[in-house]
Amino acid sequence: MVMSLTACGSQESSGGAGVSAGTSSPAGTSAASGEEPTKMTLILRGGAYGESLEASLPAFEEEHNVDIEVMLMSFDDLHTGIALDAVNEVGTYDLCMVDGSWMAEFTANGVLANLSELGYSFDDDVIPATTSICKSGEDIYLAPYYGNVTVLMYNKQLVEAAGYAPEDIDSFADIMDIASKTRAQIRIKMDS
Repeated sequence: MVMSLTACGSQESSGGAGVSAGTSSPAGTSAASGEEPTKMTLILRGGAYGESLEASLPAFEEEHNVDIEVMLMSFDDLHTGIALDAVNEVGTYDLCMVDGSWMAEFTANGVLANLSELGYSFDDDVIPATTSICKSGEDIYLAPYYGNVTVLMYNKQLVEAAGYAPEDIDSFADIMDIASKTRAQIRIKMDS
């Protein structure tokens, strides 16, 4: 599952629909300037996803003179909340955490802001499997919250017994070779 942040269209904050977690306040000021903070509302998935993001907000609020209200919701309530809010002329939420599986529905119904038109582009270090789900055609509608990571765990002793060092494993063919050698060694031991 790919979780993403996207602009949902509230126009009540002075930042408007394109304010993302990586931008400074519109005036580029800090709280020390005496200006009223920009108000933002985030609707996030409850649990580790939203809570980890929420924990990082105080420093962001201070640095960018932003006052952020966070609403944590279950997976289903998050979907429903975003979908129902999309029918309003002015949205309630500035940023929404969106599951990648909702992308087709939300882009077809005009729920998501076109982030490409707002000047957003992907960082170079996010894997294509994560960024491809964020686009409709050539336009970006979702900003990755985290990249899907595939992890391979192995038994070091079996890898070494197959004649490999962990840093030598760089293809699926190597994994298959290790598995084949391991099975052959097990058969030899069982036949002995």
